[in-house]
Amino acid sequence: MAKEDKDKHTSFVAFLRYMIFAAIAGFFASYILASFLVEGTLVFDLSLLGDPTFYGVFTAALVIVALILLLNVSDDGSKLFGKGNSSKAKLRNKDGMDKYYNTRWMEPKELKNDPQFKFHYYDELKKSNNIGVPIRAELIGGKLQVNMYKA
Repeated sequence: MAKEDKDKHTSFVAFLRYMIFAAIAGFFASYILASFLVEGTLVFDLSLLGDPTFYGVFTAALVIVALILLLNVSDDGSKLFGKGNSSKAKLRNKDGMDKYYNTRWMEPKELKNDPQFKFHYYDELKKSNNIGVPIRAELIGGKLQVNMYKA
């Protein structure tokens, strides 16, 4: 079995495990909630399992849990509740070297100090020889701050 197929299989098994656990927990929680909704108190009566209120609450709980689980699985199926490495993209730059890019937004302070994204005040751009793509322009304290990325 290829590594990619094995990872997908492992993710699917983990998803099924979470769903089974959620179904069992949802069953008991739905029974308790339906008991309070129908009887007004916690009653242990098997006839409550046939009540439409129980089925409605149980179905709603399963749908909500399934949606939460599905939203936590990444496109490649490698992430389930924070597992996996889907936040990094491996790209090859012009020099043929592999580079990892983080997909999170950088803070303005990071942009100001990162040599890859040249920081300038707008007034100083004429003096600079950094030609690139502006990736950030923000007016702070009456001065326009610009970050350029040389592609």
